[in-house]
Amino acid sequence: RGFTLIETLASLVILGSLLCSLVIARSNLVAQQRTAEKNIEANKVLDQLLTQWWIEDHDILNDTQQTQEGVIEGNTKYTWRIDPLPHNNQNLTNQIQLEPRKISVSLIDTRTHTAATRIELAIAIKSKPKDTTHPQK
Repeated sequence: RGFTLIETLASLVILGSLLCSLVIARSNLVAQQRTAEKNIEANKVLDQLLTQWWIEDHDILNDTQQTQEGVIEGNTKYTWRIDPLPHNNQNLTNQIQLEPRKISVSLIDTRTHTAATRIELAIAIKSKPKDTTHPQK
């Protein structure tokens, strides 16, 4: 004995629902993978940029009182931006005076003009010596 028309239609609806669910799940997986790959690439670029700044003892990290922006040499896909964040102004003392700073470094995607990745850093930089030759009145 064969299936009735209603049983056949019900099984086709169930099969169709399963196939649609699989296609949607696959689409979401591909989109998540693409986003993850973009994030990995942006984080690598940001890591290389920060490493370069530390190795070269770059002035950018010493002047973190105001927002700064710039381009990355040899990379047209991203630009960088540093924003100062609120921090505790207490000076740390060791062999030299250190001034704690908190900054946010963002990598901006030049095509979408949105932050591709962002990191917050707490850094300590050498304090500028106070001018003792001209006392303040």
